[in-house]
Amino acid sequence: MIRNLLKIIYESIYKIITFICVASLMFLVVLVFASVVMRYVFSSPIKGAQEFSIYLLLWFGFLGIIKGHRDGNHISISYFTDRLSETGRKIINLFSELMVMLFSATMFYQGLKLYDYDIISPLPATNIPSKTLAALIVIVGFMLVIQSLIKMFFMLFREGEVWTQQ
Repeated sequence: MIRNLLKIIYESIYKIITFICVASLMFLVVLVFASVVMRYVFSSPIKGAQEFSIYLLLWFGFLGIIKGHRDGNHISISYFTDRLSETGRKIINLFSELMVMLFSATMFYQGLKLYDYDIISPLPATNIPSKTLAALIVIVGFMLVIQSLIKMFFMLFREGEVWTQQ
């Protein structure tokens, strides 16, 4: 019962993240296209378009890391691990997930510290609070830690099962 509830919560969060990724990429394409048209056709650029497009790209990229890690879409070189025994591969994969988790925990912790700084000013052209970028680091760090824990659990205790719905 609790496992199903946690899975529903996680899948819902993942769907929201996927929606934000898709929406930010679509809006980014429209914004950049409109900015180029306004700049070169009408000689009147959109104020803050470049800054906001960088902001959207950051959100898309960082949230895309969560999606790539969850689905296992990141680039990996398996030349050496393919030559190992099943136990050797399992150890390497666990070590790799542990390193991802430690890095993600560091991202989470440092993002929290960055968020607490009072000297962070809003972005100059759009006045978007810079704390939203620190919040992005916190969100990504937290989600990656959770994903790594789930992946390691499945590697250790649910041999042969896949934790994602691929």
